[in-house]
Amino acid sequence: FSINPYTQDGKDLILKMDRARVKFNWYNPFEPVPIKDIWPNKDVNTQTGTTTTVLELNWINKDIPVDSAWAGIMRSTVSFPDQKKTKYIELWVKGTTGRVNIDIGHISEDYWVRGVNFRGLPSLGNLNTEDVNFNTLLDEGEDVGIDGIPDGQPGDDPDDNFVGPEDAIKQNLPHPFYRINGTEGNGDPEKGVQGVRAPDTEDLNGDGDVNTQNDYFAYSFDLADENNPYIKGRTSAGWRLYRIPIRDYDFKVGNPDTNFQEIFYVRLWLNNLEPDGEFHTIQIATFDFVGNEWEEKGLALTDTSNFQKSDTLFTLDVYNTEENVEAVEGGPEPYHSPPNVTGIVDRITRARSKEQSLVLRMKHLPAGGKVEALKQLNSSINMINYGKLKMFVHGDWMLPKDDPPLEFFIRFGPTEQVYYEYTEPVYPHWDERNNIEIDFKELTDTKQEKYLLADSANGLPVFFREDPNYPGKTFKVVGYPSLHKVNYFVIGVRNKGTQDLQDIEVWVDELRVTDVERESGNAMRLSANLQMADVGQVNASWELVDDNFRRLEQKYANQKGPSGFTRLRQIYNSNFRLNKFLPQFLKVEIPVHFKYDRNVQVPKYYYNSDRRTFFRPDNMFDRVKTFLGLNALSPELEANSNISESRSFGFSFKRKNEQRDPWYLKYSINRLNLSVNFVQVHRSSPTQKRQ
Repeated sequence: FSINPYTQDGKDLILKMDRARVKFNWYNPFEPVPIKDIWPNKDVNTQTGTTTTVLELNWINKDIPVDSAWAGIMRSTVSFPDQKKTKYIELWVKGTTGRVNIDIGHISEDYWVRGVNFRGLPSLGNLNTEDVNFNTLLDEGEDVGIDGIPDGQPGDDPDDNFVGPEDAIKQNLPHPFYRINGTEGNGDPEKGVQGVRAPDTEDLNGDGDVNTQNDYFAYSFDLADENNPYIKGRTSAGWRLYRIPIRDYDFKVGNPDTNFQEIFYVRLWLNNLEPDGEFHTIQIATFDFVGNEWEEKGLALTDTSNFQKSDTLFTLDVYNTEENVEAVEGGPEPYHSPPNVTGIVDRITRARSKEQSLVLRMKHLPAGGKVEALKQLNSSINMINYGKLKMFVHGDWMLPKDDPPLEFFIRFGPTEQVYYEYTEPVYPHWDERNNIEIDFKELTDTKQEKYLLADSANGLPVFFREDPNYPGKTFKVVGYPSLHKVNYFVIGVRNKGTQDLQDIEVWVDELRVTDVERESGNAMRLSANLQMADVGQVNASWELVDDNFRRLEQKYANQKGPSGFTRLRQIYNSNFRLNKFLPQFLKVEIPVHFKYDRNVQVPKYYYNSDRRTFFRPDNMFDRVKTFLGLNALSPELEANSNISESRSFGFSFKRKNEQRDPWYLKYSINRLNLSVNFVQVHRSSPTQKRQ
């Protein structure tokens, strides 16, 4: 329910609830907790440290009725409010007394409601702060507590004085941390205070005022319930892992953002606190919002129906070697890594990190239905320099060993309408038959006319064939995707059987590209020059540069620039002086030149495709023939290549002017200067016919 703090009834109820707070403290205990107590399978050593600091919550209820007693803490999450991709609220907790409540969203900061504030205004509904000067600094005389009243003056809260653990023991207080959270005097270094000296304030988000908005989601679990469905792990030392689906809230107050992008506060509070006059403690090792790069698309009843998104049908999870290796009664198969797969060993600490898998959990998968999960990439990736895509797939232990009803598929491409897809049957456990190994050459070769299906998808061509390397597994290509540009991945499971399936899991691990391109590239250049005295000369040059040739500073040959082609070039150039064959007394000059230039760029991949042309001479003889331009291209290669061919021919005529020439030669033939040039150029490319 929601309380209106601006009505008298609302104010009375708030003050009544304030009086129901039990004595409560939160702190980091003196003794850290052994890491192995919480994560028995975590690899630790003296380099990593063998203990961890936890948050301890301590309370005592002397006489407040159990149905109204409570205590809690809250913090601002204004620096990370967007939890749209969060799947779970996850806590490691030790304790068996009380009920834990968690609220997230917009939550009122107005926790101090007694008396009046430093301005003389009622504390309820107004900002209470030690920062009288509003400079975010703890100035002299400001460390008087959140009540704004110094110790010993009328109206001062007698319980707001800070007392450090050592002084608490000297003063015989009931507990060393009994007044560890006092706000008056907690900025005094002489009292054992460590860290930054800052004024205490209700203004948790730092906007200069007290926020009284209440629009939040509420969750809860009873620590006494050992069979709570939120418990996803436990240890012999009494620690439990609670994993609460963030969208599985108990109720909501007000109108919180259902996209979970306005989670500005988190409040953790306890109730069901018995008035037994005893101190009780719970410890919290971690409190996390846990998300995933993968998002559920949901369940579709058929390949063509729309997806239904519901956690009661299909969810994603993560299992790892630190938290999920112990069997839980009535739970899934204990996690174990794929064969020969382990966590990474830190080079400095030598500790091994946890190894984990993504889990597709189908609570109900009808016959013919499918589930899908999507990973949208922030920017496109280029996989063209790799040979294979691999992944481990683990089938549910309840699946039959032969003829399983489940199919696993992976899809990727530039858009969700244009893509590659690979499908395989799923066998139980980490069966070798489940391993995905997609040969990119075979995948891209599927985009050929002989594999084209008669039907189409949304007007796009569909290609389909069986993987020749792994019978029973299939390639499917919709449209003309390219490995040059991959914007997303989809993984999914399809029930191709005739029976509905319940509580089935599929694990996937180690999605990776392998077989990085290591092909060598060559470049050949040759030039020849023939000089025929003063009659003329002939020059010729040949060049061949493989598509894999790259400079030393390049990691890969550029697949889209000039080095993404095999370049062939032949140039023949000749110059002659024909006047050398005429009588010298004519005194004429007749230079003649001829040039032929052919430049061919054969692409490594067919135009607008990731299918290899594999244009490469098989042996040295063929290479020499290609080098000299004696090998013709196939029609398909010629249509996909950039070809330019030019021929030029020219000559000129001129007679030398001599002093002794008669006047009629000087004013006729000697003034004649004739020049003729002819140039012919042909070009063709995948987008341009020969012209």
